[in-house]
Amino acid sequence: KVNGFRIDTSEIDGVMIAHPDICRSVTVATGETGRARRLVSYVCVRPGAVLEVDEVRTHAARSLPRYMVPSRIVEVDDLPLSANGKVDVRSLPAPPATAADVPLGPPRTPTERRLAEWWTEILRVDAVDVGADFFELGGDSLAATDLVSRIRVEMAANFRLRTIFDAPTLGELARE
Repeated sequence: KVNGFRIDTSEIDGVMIAHPDICRSVTVATGETGRARRLVSYVCVRPGAVLEVDEVRTHAARSLPRYMVPSRIVEVDDLPLSANGKVDVRSLPAPPATAADVPLGPPRTPTERRLAEWWTEILRVDAVDVGADFFELGGDSLAATDLVSRIRVEMAANFRLRTIFDAPTLGELARE
């Protein structure tokens, strides 16, 4: 399970390999068990091909539900194998940091602060920055429903569940 969802990484790998530029793939969940986890796909690119990560992510999103689309796609020359011929996931490199990993700062407005307070309670995380993504922090549809209920009652706002899926970061949601 990753963030409350049952994940079959072989299904993700099958979709990744179906991309014309990818010849091998292994997907792993990173992060602590019981906390927010991320899916990372390590892929080998066919000779002569150039990996376009955004295009591969779009390809994956066409076939997989949002929660199964890897948050990181890392190109590797080859997948390390153990003595018995299986992929040695412990030998895979750590995914490189991206701009998405850089926090955008603490909540600034009263709405951002209130939403951040609810997120920390609902998602059981220590702190939330403005660029945090509800679903990457472990949110699922049940947690989103809880958040919508709080917004409707405590902010007296006519708020739809779909809005959280369309504006999943704290800053985007506060603007909505």
